[in-house]
Amino acid sequence: MKNLQKKCIFIILFITACINNVKSQNYFYTENQYDVANNEKGSITNVQFEEAFNTVLKFGIPFKYSQGGCESRAYAMYLLLDSMHIPNFRIWIFAPSKYLQNNYDLLHVKDRNDPTKTINWGYHTAPAVVIKEKDKLDTFILDPSLSKKPLIYKDWLLLMDGYNIAYYTFISSDFFMFYTTPISDNKNKIDFFKYEGIAKGLNYGDMKLEKNLALDYVGRYLYGKYIKNDESKKIDYIKPIISSIANLENFILGNKLPDEIDISLRQLYNEFPDFVKDSKNVYNREFYKWYRKINAYQKKGN
Repeated sequence: MKNLQKKCIFIILFITACINNVKSQNYFYTENQYDVANNEKGSITNVQFEEAFNTVLKFGIPFKYSQGGCESRAYAMYLLLDSMHIPNFRIWIFAPSKYLQNNYDLLHVKDRNDPTKTINWGYHTAPAVVIKEKDKLDTFILDPSLSKKPLIYKDWLLLMDGYNIAYYTFISSDFFMFYTTPISDNKNKIDFFKYEGIAKGLNYGDMKLEKNLALDYVGRYLYGKYIKNDESKKIDYIKPIISSIANLENFILGNKLPDEIDISLRQLYNEFPDFVKDSKNVYNREFYKWYRKINAYQKKGN
C-alpha cells in the first residue's frame, strides 16, 4: 500500500512539473499578432483537419531534413492550406539567443536521420489551425518534421529541449520570416516580413523559399544514398556537409566547403565526382519543381 501511495505521489508531482514547465514559457506580442483566443469564426472540424493534414503529407514537402528551412516548409503548407480555404496561422518559438541580447541558449531536437546527433535551433515555426468540436476550441500544430500527427500546441512545444525558457507567439501565416533589432532591457525586437517584393534580405527576389525546399530535399536524399548504408572513408568528408543547412547551401550554391572538413573543394570534385554531380543535379531538379509549384499556388491566391 505504501509503495502504491509513493507511486501515486510521484505521478502527481511529475504531471504538475510538466504543467508548470509549459506555463513557464514566455508568450510575447508582436505588431503582426494573430488573435487565437477569439478565433471561433476561423475554426474547422476534425474531419476537415484530417483531410487537410493528409493533403499536406502528399504534397511532397521535404519534412525529413530538419537542419533548417522550417520557415519555407511552413510557408509552403500555408499556400496549400489557403488554396483549400482552411483558416490557418503560424506559431513561432524563439530560443533565448534570438530574443535576448548576449544569450547563447538554443532549442534542441534529435536528428531524425541520425538519432545519436542533436540539431540546434535558434527558432522554429509551423502552421496552426483552430479545431472546434462540441463547443471546445483547440489550437493544433501541423509539423511533420517533428511529429507524424498534429499536436495541440502545448504538446508541440514540449518536443523541443529548451522550450521552458523559450519565447513563442502566433502571427498571420503570410509572414515569411523575421529580423531582430536590439532594444532596451537587453532584449531584441522581432519584426516579421512577407514573402513579396524586395523583402528584408532579398528573400523573395533571391527565391529563398524555393531554394530552402530544394536544399531540404537534397539533404535527406544525400543522407539516404551516401551516408546511411556506406562505411567508406567518403562519409568522413560528406557527413559534415549534410549535417548543416548552411554547409549544404554553401556547397551546392556557393561551391564552398566549411573549414572543419578535412578536404579541399578540388579534392572533393576529383575524388568523389559522382557525389558532386548527383548533389547539384538533384538540387536543380527540385529547385525548378518548387519554382513551378510555388508560382502556381501564389497565382491561385491572387
